[in-house]
Amino acid sequence: MVLDRRILIIAVVIAAVSVGAATYYYVFSPVIVEGVVDHKGITGEKDGTTYSILLNTPEGIIVEDENYAQFFSEKDRDAFINETLDYKMKTEYSEINYLVSIRVTSRDPINNLEENQTLAYFVSRENFNALKIDDKVTYEVGRFQTATIKQVLYIQDRS
Repeated sequence: MVLDRRILIIAVVIAAVSVGAATYYYVFSPVIVEGVVDHKGITGEKDGTTYSILLNTPEGIIVEDENYAQFFSEKDRDAFINETLDYKMKTEYSEINYLVSIRVTSRDPINNLEENQTLAYFVSRENFNALKIDDKVTYEVGRFQTATIKQVLYIQDRS
């Protein structure tokens, strides 16, 4: 009887440790994805409506909001947003979103992407500036934030 009770206790402890380890692994292990930067964009929200401010394609920069055209020239290939421009956008729009579209070369299980699919990820201004069109990139996606790059781990320049 005592032996059966000890076996039951050991089995419960093993099960609890296994569930705890699996939960820890799922919650805290990073999800690493690889891909190629396809294009970049900036949107702003004003009065409940989202507006496209800028689109950065392989052909160059398309400024959708003419208030910002002065900050870019026709020969610019990659958009770079300094603190002054970021501040100016934040005074005109209630929310600014930096987006980088990446064609994944590996799976992204968090966002249900298979190889060669493209998704526009939310990024910080710093990551927006660091990532350039056609760069190969390795990054960590947020487990609990859809379509969000948590951290850029490696950038292989396009040249």
